[in-house]
Amino acid sequence: MLKELQFDGAPVVVTGAGSGIGRGAAQVLGELGAHVIVTDLDRAKAAETEKLLKDAGASCESHGLDVTDRGAIEEFAAAVADKHDYVKSLVNNAGFAQFGKATELTDEQWQANVTLNLTSVFRMSKVFMPLLVKSPNGGSIVNTASIFAFMAFPGTPVYAATKGGVVSLTRQMAADYGKEGVRINCVCPGATLTPAVQHDIDMGYATMDQLKGRMLIGRIAEIREIGNAIAFLASDASSFITATALQVDGGQSLG
Repeated sequence: MLKELQFDGAPVVVTGAGSGIGRGAAQVLGELGAHVIVTDLDRAKAAETEKLLKDAGASCESHGLDVTDRGAIEEFAAAVADKHDYVKSLVNNAGFAQFGKATELTDEQWQANVTLNLTSVFRMSKVFMPLLVKSPNGGSIVNTASIFAFMAFPGTPVYAATKGGVVSLTRQMAADYGKEGVRINCVCPGATLTPAVQHDIDMGYATMDQLKGRMLIGRIAEIREIGNAIAFLASDASSFITATALQVDGGQSLG
């Protein structure tokens, strides 16, 4: 298995890698020998991730990318294709949690969250599929969903709907592209100590005790723990796993 976890310089694309789970996944992938192509809406944050990886001895390049912009996605994919013959894995991680009950959300807020969390997964997967199909031993897509795809939580209707859509889209694309050698899975994190979650704690939207109280193992996840799961699904160590929604939630969905 240790051999199958190694990427041996294979290119891997990670969106939303300027911080949080995306950065954590990029760091783990870099340690496993991938050439990590990190993107983020905030170009400076993407560059910070690139520096972190390179300082640790990993191979990396960074790009600014707005995954809600179809033209920008197509230009980015073309730029990657100019430099690389194939892509081993695409990690669709960019996303945002829009809070508010259905009666509190505007149509614009709803559509913006759908475009960012769900439509971007469709568009990125579509344009990168030709490069993934060319990957030796098969390519893979790993989408970041959420345990909110399976459980209700007050004030998250659009976020939960988009993440439920990511789970369904993952399964459907896996059915369409498995015969072409591309495995497609998603991870469903529970509460994770990302900068966004820390901000919510600081603002008083939740307390650490509240978050811990939902966990069967008594704590919330570290970013790297979600990154480990993403890297596993991206690697050949998971070569017989597809159409799976892996819940990495410390038992939160049962707590």
